[in-house]
Amino acid sequence: MADGTAREVTVRRAVPADAAAMGDVHIRAWRWAYAGLFDPSLFARRTTAGATAMWKRVLAEGAAGVFVAERDGAVVGFAGCGASRDEDAASAGELFVIYIDPEAYRTGVGSALMARVLEELVAAGHHEAIVWVLQGNERGRAFYERWGWRPDGATKEEPNGDAPPLVDVRYRRRLP
Repeated sequence: MADGTAREVTVRRAVPADAAAMGDVHIRAWRWAYAGLFDPSLFARRTTAGATAMWKRVLAEGAAGVFVAERDGAVVGFAGCGASRDEDAASAGELFVIYIDPEAYRTGVGSALMARVLEELVAAGHHEAIVWVLQGNERGRAFYERWGWRPDGATKEEPNGDAPPLVDVRYRRRLP
């Protein structure tokens, strides 16, 4: 942090009123995290308005496993989790998404969200969890590995706009 002081992060369930802030963080974090990885045509197609509309829809449908992190009353990150979507990991939980405002990166926001997601997955009765991460996303992979996630050997293609697809790597971890 610029001032060198620790500032408290609060994590709570997301509500529909959070959609605009989540849309803003989503696009800014996505562009920052994936600059140089995804085809530039994707960056032009993804907008804050589009992300906000998606989060309004998701939250209006009552997605229980979506959380926001706030600092000083502002949303600085979010995460979503639930039951795995993968047939070969049907009993696992899944971290679907986690994005941190680039200005809040490495200030504890990601760790606060990860801790809350893991609590949620354990409370839902899961004994292990998965997350998909872009193979070239070294920063993201290092974060997951610090939290005990390890590649489990599964991969899949990630659409990449007008360029050839990229590769997603599945990570897995046991839950307490």
